Amino acid sequence: MINTVKKLNVDGVFSNSYLLTLENGNTLYVPKDEANTDYQAILQWVADGKYFFSASINTWGQNYNAYQVRTTYYINGSETTYLRGALLEVSSSQNDIANVKFANVVILNLSANDYVEVYSYSRNPDNSNTITIDSESTFMGYRIA
Repeated sequence: MINTVKKLNVDGVFSNSYLLTLENGNTLYVPKDEANTDYQAILQWVADGKYFFSASINTWGQNYNAYQVRTTYYINGSETTYLRGALLEVSSSQNDIANVKFANVVILNLSANDYVEVYSYSRNPDNSNTITIDSESTFMGYRIA
C-alpha cells in the first residue's frame, strides 16, 4: 500500500518522475508513464477519497405565494443525495420580486473515475408564476481526505 508520493524536481523543474514510499518503508522511483502500473497506482491513490462539494442556488420570481428549492447530487449518473430548501412565503398582493439563495454542502466518497453532477430546480406549488435559477448560482468541490 502507498504511504506517500513526492513529485521529483531537478533545478525547480518537474523531472517526470515520483518518489513512492510504501507502508513497509520501501521506496520506488516511478516515471510518469501511463503504461507503468506503479504510476497508475499513484493516480488511483491520489484520486480516491472524500470530497467536499458546495452548491449555491439563487432563485427569484414575482407575485407568488411560496416556492421550494430542490438540489440533487449524482455520482456517475445515479442520484446519491437529495436536499430540499425551506419554503418561502411571499404575499400574493405584492408586486415585489422575491429572492432566495439556497446553499448546501455534501461530503461524498469518490473513486478515481467517478464524476459528480448537481441539478437543482425551484417549484411554485400553485404553478401560477415563473421562478428562475439565475447566473449567481455556484458549484464547487475539492478533495479533503
